Amino acid sequence: MGFSAGVPVVKISADKGGVLNLSDFADSIEIIPLETRDDNLIGWIPRILSTDSHYYIVAASGWHSKKLLVFDKRGNFIRQISKEGGGPEEYVDLRDIALVGDTLIKLSAVYNMLNFDTCGTFRSSRKQRDTPKEICHFKGKTLSYSSGSRFRENQLLTLIDNQDILVRDFFPVSDTEAKVSDAFSREAAFTPGDSLCYFNPPLSNRIYGIDVENDCKTSLRYQIDYGNKNLSWDVFGEDGDASTWGDVLKRGKNYLAVSAILDLGNHLIVNSTDKEYNGYFSIYSKRSGRVMTGQCIKDDVFFRGNLLRLKAMDTPHYRDGNRLVWVIKPEFLLNGCESYRKLLGEPKWRVFCERYPHLVKVCDRLKEDSNPILIRVKLKDF
Repeated sequence: MGFSAGVPVVKISADKGGVLNLSDFADSIEIIPLETRDDNLIGWIPRILSTDSHYYIVAASGWHSKKLLVFDKRGNFIRQISKEGGGPEEYVDLRDIALVGDTLIKLSAVYNMLNFDTCGTFRSSRKQRDTPKEICHFKGKTLSYSSGSRFRENQLLTLIDNQDILVRDFFPVSDTEAKVSDAFSREAAFTPGDSLCYFNPPLSNRIYGIDVENDCKTSLRYQIDYGNKNLSWDVFGEDGDASTWGDVLKRGKNYLAVSAILDLGNHLIVNSTDKEYNGYFSIYSKRSGRVMTGQCIKDDVFFRGNLLRLKAMDTPHYRDGNRLVWVIKPEFLLNGCESYRKLLGEPKWRVFCERYPHLVKVCDRLKEDSNPILIRVKLKDF
């Protein structure tokens, strides 16, 4: 896919092992440990949505067995909403969630859309034609992205009304793009902005804006340029499928592809992955056009020298208002705390504890099998 004139190009230069210091992009940091109980254990987190008072978290123990958990803004566990099963209020496989104002939450499940109020009371459900990988409620409209676009005249997106009835499909693509979308569909393709909802098709270097108030008119808004690591679509032969294309990508030269996007007002977050599923975290300043990128994030603020090598699932791509929310595994803080304490020695460690009492208290309570920690970051203007 080439570049179109007049559309901003975000140039990302990323090398495996490249280091980005925490202080380079973090203006302020809050640490929120998610309470761990026998009935709310989290393996990994495919989705986080936030309100002024709560985090709505899709938690998984594997690729399936997903559940919706609610925590307050301090990380205290509140409730689980719905569960797996065959009943009218249950789902076979939870795919995604969307918040409708402050009162309703939509659960996209296999062939079903369920609605609950934010207290967990079941409101309604409606069978779906296919299973959206991702849904996004934006300015009163619900958008869905699904695999199986070849059976919908090569259109990737669907508009759904307030009664969860499919209104129409849109965003037509070529036969090849439809096949690639079906083969490599993912769950982090939408990000709501101030006036537009942004969408990035799988393995595409293009980010589109969807104007839901203007008949879902779409336009190209950003283009990602990885330089010599741009993915050539020549690898996608007409007769290929997910298996054959996957083998070709693994055998070919190293490439980078967008794995998640996030609009944060003055910043655009672009997370990328290579063929080995290493994660790359990039921040694009809309004001200056500058880009910061790292495959490793080094803590040079708290446990100095603690290094996190990102995998595709570790890159931060959630938001809380105008803050970036990053999911951190317990071992990262535990290892950093232990190593830094030994490095400082007890006298200097006591000074550190007085300076960062909340962080030390969190680490003292953590175990390796504790739930993840949320890091809430205000980004620097650069």
